[in-house]
Amino acid sequence: MIKNNIKSYTSIFSIFFLCFNLHSQTTVTDVSGNIYKTVKIGNQIWMAENLRTEKFRNGEPLPEAKRHDEWEKAAQKEGPAFCNYENNKENDLVYGKLYNGYVLNDKRGIAPEGWHIPTKEEWEILIKYLGKNSSKKIKSKTDDWGLLIGNNKSGFSARPAGNRNESGFIITHSKFWSITESDNRIAYGVVIYGGSNPMVQRIIKYEGCSIRCIKD
Repeated sequence: MIKNNIKSYTSIFSIFFLCFNLHSQTTVTDVSGNIYKTVKIGNQIWMAENLRTEKFRNGEPLPEAKRHDEWEKAAQKEGPAFCNYENNKENDLVYGKLYNGYVLNDKRGIAPEGWHIPTKEEWEILIKYLGKNSSKKIKSKTDDWGLLIGNNKSGFSARPAGNRNESGFIITHSKFWSITESDNRIAYGVVIYGGSNPMVQRIIKYEGCSIRCIKD
């Protein structure tokens, strides 16, 4: 009886230890010290949160552009820039930061070590894997989406973090960058609107969009 109890406790401990180790591997930390949950979808491992770093991988600060003229000036110089939605720091933890398209291929890198900004093809693999009703599967369960709330079966947890364009801030959708360029002024990205499935689109680098990183 005692031996059986010992075996049971040993098995329970082993399961607990295994679960603990698996849990300990489900986060990644960027150079700014931000910690992100991660999720495996198919054969890909994604961040389950939008990027929030204010630094390049080498520790250099990433320029913040709050005012419209600052944002415009960065684009004119084809220089990297970020902002918080509506320039409100409180939006950072929930929605992450918005980055212009000149961040994408900056040699200093913005993704954590061992991670990268996804290519257009990697986004397409994700969308194909999610298949039918991919919009619901990729969207969070939060009421940010109003009546078009997701079920988040994928664990991707997309929230309507919006984007920044010439008209200002818009928060009715999610807009994510890919690292794949169309030309010097345009890169590909993914847009998630209310009820429609995620769509790969060309986005002007002037715009501010979210970034989700994928594991190397």
